[in-house]
Amino acid sequence: MYRFFLTILAVMFANQANAAPIISPPPPAGHVRLQFELVPSSPNLGDIVEFNITMNLDAGWHTYSISQKKMNGLTPTVITLKAGKNLRPIGNVFRPDHPPEIVGGSEIYTNKVIWTRRFKFEPTSGSDIGISGSVYYGLCSKSSCLPPKTIDFTLGAIGTTGTLPPVIPEIVPTEEAGPGLWFYLGTAFLGGILLNVMPCVLPVLVIKVLSFLQQAGESRIRVFLLNLAYSIGVIFVFLVLASLVVGTRAAAGHFSWGGLFGETYFDLAMACLVFAMGLSLLGVFEIPLPGMIGSVAGQHQKEGLIGACLTGIFATLLATPCTGPFMGAAIGWAGQQPWLIVYLIFGVMGFGMACPYLILALFPRLIQWLPKPGGWMVRFKEFAGFILLCSVIFIVYYTESKFTIPLLIMLVGVGLGVWMIGNLYNFSSKTRQKVIVRLSALFLTASICWAGFNLAGNAEYPLPWEPFSDMKMETLMKEHKIILIDFYADWCVNCHWNEVAALNTKETLDIVKKNHIITLKADFTKQPPELQRWLAKFKQDGVPLTVIFPTNRETKPIVLTGVYTKAILLEKLEEAAK
Repeated sequence: MYRFFLTILAVMFANQANAAPIISPPPPAGHVRLQFELVPSSPNLGDIVEFNITMNLDAGWHTYSISQKKMNGLTPTVITLKAGKNLRPIGNVFRPDHPPEIVGGSEIYTNKVIWTRRFKFEPTSGSDIGISGSVYYGLCSKSSCLPPKTIDFTLGAIGTTGTLPPVIPEIVPTEEAGPGLWFYLGTAFLGGILLNVMPCVLPVLVIKVLSFLQQAGESRIRVFLLNLAYSIGVIFVFLVLASLVVGTRAAAGHFSWGGLFGETYFDLAMACLVFAMGLSLLGVFEIPLPGMIGSVAGQHQKEGLIGACLTGIFATLLATPCTGPFMGAAIGWAGQQPWLIVYLIFGVMGFGMACPYLILALFPRLIQWLPKPGGWMVRFKEFAGFILLCSVIFIVYYTESKFTIPLLIMLVGVGLGVWMIGNLYNFSSKTRQKVIVRLSALFLTASICWAGFNLAGNAEYPLPWEPFSDMKMETLMKEHKIILIDFYADWCVNCHWNEVAALNTKETLDIVKKNHIITLKADFTKQPPELQRWLAKFKQDGVPLTVIFPTNRETKPIVLTGVYTKAILLEKLEEAAK
């Protein structure tokens, strides 16, 4: 009897062990607690194993969803799997236990959220399971945001396990009743037509009207070919977008219509391009219509076939963030279908956007209904230039805030370059002079754009900055610490340059660590009285200002004003350390 009860107890505990999850201890983190678990811990062959990431947030704090766009300083949560043992992933994404809250266009989670991804137990060596990876996330409250953080995790038995095996496609249930292929083809076609009147495409339409006016009176064959070339450019971009949908779905992640304008590099390039086109229409420099993209074709201000095709490409790229009526449902449905259906839906959508121009190609007499060319076209062209400049403002508005000043600097570089091309030579100038001016303009534009872009870069070797205060200074002075104070402001371009070129560099960080130098950041953006008093001590009324206090030299600090080099800063730090 005694042995019988021992056997029963052993079986009970064994069953509990099989059902119990593998749980990691929550890693320490401010205002958030993360927990990782694999359920069950001892699966049988073919069983489904769930990997859960639980995030518990303090009251008043929130994080962002996985699908949050990277714009305006928002930090989407990114979960990366690096290795696993005996687990084959099902599907490509982690799914939250509840949808995010939408607050001012941001997708946020408060209190608690659980992200889950399913795996199939397919043992190849032993019966253990394990997973490793990282979670990248940001935390914000109503008044402040913490720097984004990456938490690495390892659960179960990993050892020298390699990467995860290929993904098992996730079966998406379909409804028996509902719209079919023909319905979505129709909505895709209508959505493509309506893209022509969306605000994003308005600037290109204005330029295209000028192009139509230019075509009036030309031969029917040429008008047909120009509009056909424009339509080919439109449809080409839609087929590229279809390829992105198919490719990203086959890999990890997802593709969203308008996602291009969520990519900072694309935003910066598009802003510079549209700005240059606006300056062209305002007469800063002359290029054949319909703008920069038409300059490679045609003579005597006539649009060539390549120029018309590139215009169609440019118009469609501008239209990508404008999901008009009917399009959302068609794109969402196409994203779950086989690749042939994806290409068909996007191709029909491109055909819809190109349809008005194809009609003009077939019936060119419609162009004759437009007003006859005259002096009013010059004023209309200049008005179109202002519309393009308004579009640049719109792009600057929704680009990440840290890129605002860098982008404005890049636009100055573009403006200088096109001004040089438009004013430092003319059509009668010698070829040598034209080449010198163009190369000089290209060099200056590239240099200014590079310098501006680098101002927004995240420092690879940031110093261990602490916020400045009178109380902290008093404490550090009593402890006889070496102190470096950087007085800066968000609106100060020279301050950002000092950070990139001198302060946040590897050599500076090495000296700071070696000599235990305390680095303080004094934010003068809103010009607080406390910092104004400190600036007055050093006979300064603005920033940048960098002050180094060597040990026991409270009255004789080392002062650096304006822009300085890394070499100068390193020399002064070495002097303070001695």
